[in-house]
Amino acid sequence: MQKSNGIMRFPCCPKEKIVYSETDKGWISVKCPNCGKFVVFYIGNNRAEIQGPIRGITNIEYKY
Repeated sequence: MQKSNGIMRFPCCPKEKIVYSETDKGWISVKCPNCGKFVVFYIGNNRAEIQGPIRGITNIEYKY
């Protein structure tokens, strides 16, 4: 079981939150389950900001 490093709240709906582990780093974009706005969470410095959806992201082909 992974240890939880912290909890970050959505800036648009403070009752909604995400939980991240100690191995997570970088940023993630999550759609608020309550209001539907997109929020970018910066895990390294515990910051979150509301942002519009990134158009066309599902059409990009990633090569690992």
